[in-house]
Amino acid sequence: MTDAQMEVTAKLTKKMMILGAPAAPLPEVTVGPLVSVYRFMPRGNTRVSQIEALATDFAVELGVEDCVVRRIAGENCVAVFVPNEVRRPVKFL
Repeated sequence: MTDAQMEVTAKLTKKMMILGAPAAPLPEVTVGPLVSVYRFMPRGNTRVSQIEALATDFAVELGVEDCVVRRIAGENCVAVFVPNEVRRPVKFL
């Protein structure tokens, strides 16, 4: 995980804790051309819907236009999709 990814993970984790939906960050970050995916495991009595409801708060905290929060099918965690600062073009062959 890069320093920038660690900083985003720390900000998201802190925001979840402050807003009463604690979750533990998972070490895997998937970086795509437009967004990076950060994974979290809800802790205690935290429901997935509680974390999903924080998408706007995450966007404000990170200073981005929008964040998407969803449970990824086939995985037992919640994913936060954060736009990359530097976006790479998608090439179709």
